[in-house]
Amino acid sequence: DSVRLGDVPTNFTLATHGWQFSWAEGNHLKIYGCKSSCLDSKYCNNDGKPGWHFFLYNITEDRREETDLWSEMRDEANAMLRRFIRWQGSVVYSQKTEAGCLI
Repeated sequence: DSVRLGDVPTNFTLATHGWQFSWAEGNHLKIYGCKSSCLDSKYCNNDGKPGWHFFLYNITEDRREETDLWSEMRDEANAMLRRFIRWQGSVVYSQKTEAGCLI
């Protein structure tokens, strides 16, 4: 639903240049994000190309992560995603300016 609702930021990428991530906060909710392979057309983005998809799960009530709550809890999902993106930016900044890490 995150793709259908237009909630995937343009040019979203991970600092690690990976293909998946998860972000959980102390409220029983977890965002899982993955970049699709587009082998199955239902995982393609609206433009028919592979892209990021985000899912929201209640990991207390749905331990198998079978029910995506993104559209049902869209405001909270987007707020969590913004916090993840902000945190990720702070990690990249730290890598470049404080830790001397190669990225």
